[in-house]
Amino acid sequence: MKNFITQLFLGCFLLTSILHSCKKEEVPTLTTTTVTNITGISATSGGTITDEGSGTVVERGICWSKDNSPTIEDDRTIELGGSATFVSNMADLDPATSYYVRAYATNEAGTGYGMAMSFTTLGQAPTVTTQAASNISTTTTTLNGVVNANFLSTIVTFEYGTTSSYGQTITATQSPVIGNSNTNVTASLTGLAAGTTYHFRVKTVNSLGTTYGNDLNIYHFRSSSFSHNSSCMLHINHRSNIKWYGKC
Repeated sequence: MKNFITQLFLGCFLLTSILHSCKKEEVPTLTTTTVTNITGISATSGGTITDEGSGTVVERGICWSKDNSPTIEDDRTIELGGSATFVSNMADLDPATSYYVRAYATNEAGTGYGMAMSFTTLGQAPTVTTQAASNISTTTTTLNGVVNANFLSTIVTFEYGTTSSYGQTITATQSPVIGNSNTNVTASLTGLAAGTTYHFRVKTVNSLGTTYGNDLNIYHFRSSSFSHNSSCMLHINHRSNIKWYGKC
């Protein structure tokens, strides 16, 4: 009887061991959160772990790439904490580029992934318009323009000179410009030659390209023009050409 009980015990132990060893190891299952807060260089996603699988989750986050099936071998985040739902931020993305992202979670059995989500970062080359100069005197003036950075940090300068080849540059006071709205930009010039025509235009540069505003020109009169001849007349036309008429 004693031998029977011992054999029965050993049999149960062996059966339990076999069943345990045959248990299927399962990776976590989870979902990927819709991508939000998309900019030219960043975006936000995340995930929710619906089942930890056959073991405790030791790592979670999101992974992304330009291919449609990103893995943890690509760019990824690692989120701390034990919450089933998590949020992750992607950074250092290329502007105006399509990406795929999906959540992942890892346990002792391996890594499980959520469904891949696609998104496209914002951005394009700047848009720019040169506007008429203002505050014109014999040797000084203010150059003006309007710039839309189109979501990317944009360096703004004015090119100017006595020909349409320009040759000189000054940085706009508002540079760099960011965002996605029209921004007025200006630069103050001094030391200009009286009685000289100057050409100028706006130049903008961001990570997607360089754009130029239209060419305009301005004439800097001589200070003696007013006092020496009352018949001297100033004319400003729609292209910001400033000319004197009469015997100046």
